[in-house]
Amino acid sequence: MSLTEPPAAPAERWRALALLAVAMALSMSTWFSASAVLPALRERWSLSSAESALLTIAVQLGFVAGALLSSISNVSDLVPARRVPRGQVAPKP
Repeated sequence: MSLTEPPAAPAERWRALALLAVAMALSMSTWFSASAVLPALRERWSLSSAESALLTIAVQLGFVAGALLSSISNVSDLVPARRVPRGQVAPKP
């Protein structure tokens, strides 16, 4: 929004807020990926409750570390966006 543009109508603001809320909820769902498969992993790998908790924490810390690393290294400005989710951030030889 610039200084010359009129402010958005209230209905547009609520629509934008709702869209942002849905996008945030969907993006945060990856945080809970370990919890979704944890019952199967506990059975298959014979995990204890403590090990299950550590696995969940490790997944969440991995997401935090990845987010921090990508923001600190400014990878979004250096690499085309379609290559970042696939981990193709290294330059081609």
